[in-house]
Amino acid sequence: MNKEIWLWLLMVMLPHNERTLWIVESYGGVKAAAEAIRDKRCTLLTPDEVQRAERIRSRDVNAVISECMANGIEIITIEDEAYPKLLREIYTPPIVLFVQGAVSALNHNVTLAVVGTRRPSAYAAGAANRICSELAALNVAIVSGLAAGIDSAAHQAALNNGVPTVGVLGCGNLINYPAATAHIRAKIIASGGAVVSELLPRTAVDPDYFRHRNRIISGLAHGTFVVEAPEISGCRFTAEHAVKQNRELFCLPPYDVFSTNCSGVQPFLRDGATPVFGSVDIINGLKYRIFGEVE
Repeated sequence: MNKEIWLWLLMVMLPHNERTLWIVESYGGVKAAAEAIRDKRCTLLTPDEVQRAERIRSRDVNAVISECMANGIEIITIEDEAYPKLLREIYTPPIVLFVQGAVSALNHNVTLAVVGTRRPSAYAAGAANRICSELAALNVAIVSGLAAGIDSAAHQAALNNGVPTVGVLGCGNLINYPAATAHIRAKIIASGGAVVSELLPRTAVDPDYFRHRNRIISGLAHGTFVVEAPEISGCRFTAEHAVKQNRELFCLPPYDVFSTNCSGVQPFLRDGATPVFGSVDIINGLKYRIFGEVE
Protein backbone atom coordinates (compact mmCIF):
# COMPACT_ATOMS: atom_id res chain seq x y z
CA MET A 1 0.00 0.00 0.00
CA ASN A 2 2.87 2.37 0.80
CA LYS A 3 5.35 0.83 -1.64
CA GLU A 4 6.03 4.09 -3.48
CA ILE A 5 6.58 5.93 -0.21
CA TRP A 6 9.02 3.34 1.13
CA LEU A 7 10.90 3.37 -2.16
CA TRP A 8 11.11 7.17 -2.13
CA LEU A 9 12.38 7.02 1.46
CA LEU A 10 15.01 4.48 0.44
CA MET A 11 16.21 6.78 -2.33
CA VAL A 12 16.39 9.71 0.07
CA MET A 13 17.95 8.02 3.10
CA LEU A 14 19.94 5.35 1.17
CA PRO A 15 20.16 1.66 2.19
CA HIS A 16 21.50 0.35 5.53
CA ASN A 17 20.83 3.72 7.19
CA GLU A 18 20.18 2.96 10.86
CA ARG A 19 18.30 6.26 11.29
CA THR A 20 15.59 5.57 8.71
CA LEU A 21 13.29 3.38 10.79
CA TRP A 22 13.93 5.55 13.83
CA ILE A 23 12.60 8.53 11.88
CA VAL A 24 9.60 6.52 10.67
CA GLU A 25 8.80 5.45 14.23
CA SER A 26 9.29 9.02 15.50
CA TYR A 27 6.51 10.22 13.20
CA GLY A 28 4.22 7.25 13.79
CA GLY A 29 4.47 5.74 10.33
CA VAL A 30 6.11 5.95 6.94
CA LYS A 31 3.52 8.23 5.35
CA ALA A 32 3.73 10.83 8.12
CA ALA A 33 7.53 10.63 8.12
CA ALA A 34 7.72 11.11 4.34
CA GLU A 35 5.36 14.09 4.51
CA ALA A 36 7.45 15.68 7.26
CA ILE A 37 10.61 15.20 5.19
CA ARG A 38 8.96 16.50 2.03
CA ASP A 39 7.55 19.57 3.80
CA LYS A 40 10.91 20.28 5.50
CA ARG A 41 9.44 19.83 8.96
CA CYS A 42 11.82 16.98 9.81
CA THR A 43 14.98 18.22 11.51
CA LEU A 44 16.57 14.77 11.74
CA LEU A 45 18.14 14.69 8.27
CA THR A 46 21.70 15.35 7.16
CA PRO A 47 22.34 18.04 4.52
CA ASP A 48 22.81 15.35 1.86
CA GLU A 49 19.51 13.73 2.79
CA VAL A 50 17.76 17.09 2.61
CA GLN A 51 19.16 17.65 -0.88
CA ARG A 52 18.02 14.23 -2.08
CA ALA A 53 14.55 14.82 -0.62
CA GLU A 54 14.32 18.02 -2.66
CA ARG A 55 15.63 16.39 -5.83
CA ILE A 56 13.87 13.00 -5.96
CA ARG A 57 10.36 13.12 -7.39
CA SER A 58 7.54 10.69 -8.09
CA ARG A 59 8.78 10.20 -11.64
CA ASP A 60 12.08 8.90 -10.28
CA VAL A 61 10.29 6.41 -8.06
CA ASN A 62 8.01 5.31 -10.88
CA ALA A 63 11.02 4.80 -13.16
CA VAL A 64 12.49 2.34 -10.67
CA ILE A 65 9.16 0.52 -10.34
CA SER A 66 8.82 0.25 -14.12
CA GLU A 67 12.37 -1.06 -14.47
CA CYS A 68 11.71 -3.69 -11.81
CA MET A 69 8.50 -4.81 -13.48
CA ALA A 70 10.27 -5.09 -16.84
CA ASN A 71 12.99 -7.30 -15.35
CA GLY A 72 10.98 -9.58 -13.09
CA ILE A 73 12.09 -7.89 -9.87
CA GLU A 74 9.55 -7.76 -7.07
CA ILE A 75 9.70 -4.89 -4.59
CA ILE A 76 9.02 -5.97 -0.98
CA THR A 77 8.79 -3.37 1.78
CA ILE A 78 9.30 -3.98 5.47
CA GLU A 79 5.59 -3.66 6.18
CA ASP A 80 4.58 -6.24 3.54
CA GLU A 81 3.39 -9.65 4.70
CA ALA A 82 5.89 -11.32 2.35
CA TYR A 83 8.85 -9.59 4.02
CA PRO A 84 11.14 -12.18 5.68
CA LYS A 85 10.12 -12.62 9.30
CA LEU A 86 13.64 -13.40 10.51
CA LEU A 87 15.09 -10.39 8.74
CA ARG A 88 12.55 -8.05 10.31
CA GLU A 89 13.98 -8.98 13.73
CA ILE A 90 17.52 -7.73 13.14
CA TYR A 91 19.04 -4.38 13.95
CA THR A 92 18.72 -2.07 10.93
CA PRO A 93 16.67 -4.37 8.69
CA PRO A 94 16.41 -3.30 5.04
CA ILE A 95 13.32 -1.17 4.49
CA VAL A 96 13.01 -2.41 0.90
CA LEU A 97 14.09 -5.65 -0.76
CA PHE A 98 14.41 -6.23 -4.50
CA VAL A 99 13.71 -9.89 -5.21
CA GLN A 100 14.08 -12.05 -8.31
CA GLY A 101 12.60 -15.54 -8.15
CA ALA A 102 10.29 -16.95 -5.49
CA VAL A 103 9.63 -14.50 -2.66
CA SER A 104 8.41 -17.45 -0.57
CA ALA A 105 12.00 -18.74 -0.42
CA LEU A 106 12.78 -15.86 1.96
CA ASN A 107 10.45 -17.36 4.57
CA HIS A 108 11.45 -21.02 4.37
CA ASN A 109 10.78 -23.09 7.50
CA VAL A 110 14.45 -23.78 8.31
CA THR A 111 17.27 -21.74 6.82
CA LEU A 112 21.04 -21.88 7.21
CA ALA A 113 23.51 -19.23 6.06
CA VAL A 114 26.73 -20.73 4.69
CA VAL A 115 29.83 -18.62 4.10
CA GLY A 116 33.49 -19.17 3.43
CA THR A 117 36.52 -18.28 1.40
CA ARG A 118 36.50 -17.95 -2.38
CA ARG A 119 39.59 -20.18 -2.53
CA PRO A 120 38.84 -23.08 -0.20
CA SER A 121 41.01 -26.06 0.52
CA ALA A 122 39.90 -29.42 -0.85
CA TYR A 123 38.95 -30.34 2.74
CA ALA A 124 36.65 -27.31 3.13
CA ALA A 125 35.07 -27.63 -0.32
CA GLY A 126 34.34 -31.31 0.26
CA ALA A 127 32.95 -30.69 3.73
CA ALA A 128 30.72 -27.87 2.50
CA ASN A 129 29.32 -30.00 -0.30
CA ARG A 130 28.63 -33.03 1.88
CA ILE A 131 27.22 -31.20 4.90
CA CYS A 132 25.04 -28.84 2.86
CA SER A 133 23.76 -31.76 0.76
CA GLU A 134 22.79 -33.71 3.87
CA LEU A 135 21.02 -30.67 5.34
CA ALA A 136 19.24 -29.97 2.05
CA ALA A 137 17.93 -33.55 2.13
CA LEU A 138 16.21 -32.52 5.39
CA ASN A 139 14.62 -29.52 3.63
CA VAL A 140 17.00 -26.95 5.12
CA ALA A 141 17.25 -23.98 2.76
CA ILE A 142 20.64 -22.37 2.15
CA VAL A 143 21.48 -18.65 2.12
CA SER A 144 24.81 -17.41 0.81
CA GLY A 145 26.49 -14.62 -1.13
CA LEU A 146 26.84 -16.09 -4.64
CA ALA A 147 30.64 -15.82 -4.57
CA ALA A 148 32.97 -18.44 -5.96
CA GLY A 149 34.27 -21.14 -3.62
CA ILE A 150 32.25 -22.05 -0.53
CA ASP A 151 29.23 -19.90 -1.46
CA SER A 152 28.90 -21.65 -4.81
CA ALA A 153 29.32 -25.09 -3.24
CA ALA A 154 26.54 -24.34 -0.75
CA HIS A 155 24.15 -22.98 -3.39
CA GLN A 156 24.87 -25.93 -5.69
CA ALA A 157 24.20 -28.46 -2.92
CA ALA A 158 20.76 -26.94 -2.41
CA LEU A 159 20.07 -26.89 -6.15
CA ASN A 160 21.10 -30.53 -6.49
CA ASN A 161 18.64 -31.51 -3.77
CA GLY A 162 15.69 -29.45 -4.95
CA VAL A 163 15.65 -27.16 -1.92
CA PRO A 164 15.31 -23.35 -2.19
CA THR A 165 18.49 -21.36 -1.93
CA VAL A 166 18.82 -17.59 -1.57
CA GLY A 167 21.63 -15.50 -3.00
CA VAL A 168 22.20 -12.12 -1.37
CA LEU A 169 23.83 -9.60 -3.70
CA GLY A 170 26.39 -6.94 -2.92
CA CYS A 171 25.09 -4.84 -5.80
CA GLY A 172 21.83 -4.15 -7.63
CA ASN A 173 19.90 -6.99 -9.26
CA LEU A 174 20.69 -5.77 -12.76
CA ILE A 175 24.45 -5.79 -12.25
CA ASN A 176 26.18 -8.98 -13.42
CA TYR A 177 28.34 -9.57 -10.38
CA PRO A 178 29.93 -11.86 -9.61
CA ALA A 179 30.06 -12.72 -13.31
CA ALA A 180 31.72 -16.09 -12.61
CA THR A 181 28.60 -17.36 -10.83
CA ALA A 182 25.99 -15.95 -13.21
CA HIS A 183 24.97 -19.49 -14.16
CA ILE A 184 24.24 -20.36 -10.52
CA ARG A 185 22.28 -17.15 -10.12
CA ALA A 186 20.11 -18.08 -13.11
CA LYS A 187 19.53 -21.59 -11.73
CA ILE A 188 18.51 -20.22 -8.34
CA ILE A 189 15.87 -17.98 -9.92
CA ALA A 190 14.58 -20.75 -12.20
CA SER A 191 14.36 -23.42 -9.50
CA GLY A 192 12.23 -21.81 -6.79
CA GLY A 193 14.94 -19.90 -4.97
CA ALA A 194 15.53 -16.17 -4.81
CA VAL A 195 18.18 -13.55 -5.49
CA VAL A 196 17.81 -10.50 -3.28
CA SER A 197 19.34 -7.06 -2.76
CA GLU A 198 18.52 -3.98 -0.71
CA LEU A 199 20.14 -1.79 -3.36
CA LEU A 200 18.47 -0.12 -6.33
CA PRO A 201 18.63 -2.41 -9.38
CA ARG A 202 21.47 -0.61 -11.16
CA THR A 203 23.65 0.06 -8.11
CA ALA A 204 27.25 -0.82 -8.95
CA VAL A 205 29.58 -2.85 -6.75
CA ASP A 206 31.14 -0.95 -3.84
CA PRO A 207 33.61 -2.91 -1.68
CA ASP A 208 32.68 -0.83 1.37
CA TYR A 209 29.10 -2.12 1.19
CA PHE A 210 29.75 -5.84 1.62
CA ARG A 211 29.92 -5.79 5.42
CA HIS A 212 26.41 -4.29 5.39
CA ARG A 213 25.25 -6.93 2.90
CA ASN A 214 26.47 -9.66 5.24
CA ARG A 215 23.97 -8.68 7.94
CA ILE A 216 21.25 -9.74 5.47
CA ILE A 217 22.86 -13.13 4.83
CA SER A 218 22.90 -13.98 8.54
CA GLY A 219 19.62 -12.16 9.16
CA LEU A 220 17.72 -14.39 6.74
CA ALA A 221 18.82 -17.56 8.54
CA HIS A 222 18.26 -19.39 11.80
CA GLY A 223 21.99 -20.06 11.99
CA THR A 224 25.25 -19.34 10.17
CA PHE A 225 27.86 -21.93 9.20
CA VAL A 226 31.38 -20.57 8.62
CA VAL A 227 33.26 -23.20 6.63
CA GLU A 228 36.72 -21.74 6.10
CA ALA A 229 37.91 -18.15 6.18
CA PRO A 230 41.11 -16.12 6.65
CA GLU A 231 41.33 -13.54 9.41
CA ILE A 232 40.58 -10.62 7.08
CA SER A 233 37.37 -11.82 5.49
CA GLY A 234 33.77 -10.82 4.93
CA CYS A 235 32.86 -14.11 6.56
CA ARG A 236 34.03 -12.65 9.86
CA PHE A 237 31.46 -9.86 9.52
CA THR A 238 28.73 -12.38 8.74
CA ALA A 239 29.64 -14.40 11.83
CA GLU A 240 29.72 -11.26 13.99
CA HIS A 241 26.30 -10.25 12.66
CA ALA A 242 24.94 -13.71 13.48
CA VAL A 243 26.14 -13.40 17.07
CA LYS A 244 24.62 -9.91 17.44
CA GLN A 245 21.37 -11.18 15.94
CA ASN A 246 21.26 -13.98 18.54
CA ARG A 247 21.41 -16.67 15.87
CA GLU A 248 23.25 -19.99 16.06
CA LEU A 249 26.88 -19.93 14.90
CA PHE A 250 28.58 -23.05 13.55
CA CYS A 251 32.19 -23.40 12.39
CA LEU A 252 34.10 -26.14 10.59
CA PRO A 253 37.22 -27.03 12.63
CA PRO A 254 40.42 -26.13 10.71
CA TYR A 255 42.26 -28.83 8.83
CA ASP A 256 45.44 -27.06 9.92
CA VAL A 257 45.48 -24.75 12.94
CA PHE A 258 48.46 -22.88 11.46
CA SER A 259 46.87 -22.22 8.07
CA THR A 260 46.05 -18.58 7.37
CA ASN A 261 43.06 -19.81 5.37
CA CYS A 262 41.51 -20.98 8.66
CA SER A 263 42.58 -18.17 10.97
CA GLY A 264 39.25 -16.37 10.72
CA VAL A 265 37.37 -19.36 12.12
CA GLN A 266 39.47 -20.04 15.21
CA PRO A 267 38.40 -17.01 17.31
CA PHE A 268 34.72 -17.97 16.99
CA LEU A 269 35.44 -21.55 18.02
CA ARG A 270 37.35 -20.27 21.05
CA ASP A 271 34.40 -18.04 21.96
CA GLY A 272 31.88 -20.86 21.90
CA ALA A 273 30.70 -21.39 18.33
CA THR A 274 29.50 -24.94 17.72
CA PRO A 275 32.21 -27.03 16.02
CA VAL A 276 30.85 -28.95 13.04
CA PHE A 277 32.21 -32.45 12.53
CA GLY A 278 29.21 -33.40 10.40
CA SER A 279 25.69 -32.34 9.54
CA VAL A 280 24.44 -33.84 12.81
CA ASP A 281 26.02 -30.95 14.74
CA ILE A 282 24.00 -28.40 12.79
CA ILE A 283 20.88 -30.60 12.99
CA ASN A 284 21.26 -30.71 16.78
CA GLY A 285 21.70 -26.95 16.90
CA LEU A 286 18.58 -26.34 14.83
CA LYS A 287 16.60 -29.49 15.72
CA TYR A 288 13.68 -27.62 17.23
CA ARG A 289 13.35 -25.84 13.89
CA ILE A 290 13.58 -29.04 11.86
CA PHE A 291 11.62 -31.47 14.02
CA GLY A 292 9.59 -29.16 16.25
CA GLU A 293 9.82 -28.99 20.02
CA VAL A 294 11.79 -31.88 21.51
CA GLU A 295 10.97 -33.13 25.02
